[in-house]
Amino acid sequence: MPLAAALSPACLIPQLPGFDCDVLPYPGPGLRVALVVVLALALGYGLISMSGFPRWLRAQQSVSDGPQGPMFAVDRAHSSAATAPPVDPHSLHVPARSWFGQTFPGTDPPAIELAGWDGKAAGLSAIKARDSGFVEGAFEAAVQRVFFAVLEAWTRLKPALSQGVMAPVIWEQQRAQVEEYRRRGLRNQLEGLALTNALVVGARSDPQFDTITVRMSARSADFDLDSGSAVVGGDREQHDWAEDWVFQRPAGVTSTKATGPVSQLCPNCGAPILVDVTTICPFCGAAVISGRFQWLLTRIDRV
Repeated sequence: MPLAAALSPACLIPQLPGFDCDVLPYPGPGLRVALVVVLALALGYGLISMSGFPRWLRAQQSVSDGPQGPMFAVDRAHSSAATAPPVDPHSLHVPARSWFGQTFPGTDPPAIELAGWDGKAAGLSAIKARDSGFVEGAFEAAVQRVFFAVLEAWTRLKPALSQGVMAPVIWEQQRAQVEEYRRRGLRNQLEGLALTNALVVGARSDPQFDTITVRMSARSADFDLDSGSAVVGGDREQHDWAEDWVFQRPAGVTSTKATGPVSQLCPNCGAPILVDVTTICPFCGAAVISGRFQWLLTRIDRV
């Protein structure tokens, strides 16, 4: 029997008693071509399905090994993220410092964005109403000197230099990270540190505390050095960064009327020097704090 006749629908039907496919009408050329195409497509689909079956089977096995469903898929993603190596904060241009502190109990930093200029002005007016000697410009100038003293204590691994202007919580955090750096034989460097602006952006006065937030805009490199002065984290590229430093003092404290520098011994080398809030010792280059600055740095927020 010719192939075309064998592919006819009649001859594809199982033979039954008394059934003869030869007596059925012979398909025309168009129908024969259509039948051949249909059979070829069916054969190809079957081969493709058979080749993909092992992959489908492995996928089913991997799913059956653990919990199923979208909730557990998210859990697996978190699990893999938890085992990933930690990200070097320097690579994100985030300072390596991790001491942020907290405001005194029962207080919060002023809501800068929500309160705006009016909130800041109202807060400063309330502080001045209780302390006629408070001068915003003098406060900002003192804060700038404190800024460099605190960061010098950090980069020189000498937290004692900043203890006089930091609240206990944030100072203990600084000291703990300094000790960890010493244990690992590292030190952080803020090469080219420059304070481009220090601006009061929020203020508040309540029955317990006066609170002022100062936005510190600065520029520096930020990298870690090992004991051999090799860079092991970060780079020497300069980056702009900003932080909000929150200063607080107990309500009722009034500004000291400055009558000139005070005589004091340098806590680093013991030399007698004259100090006005903060001064760099001319003998050893350490920052010395007089204690005249009655505000304490309680908290740092990164901007």
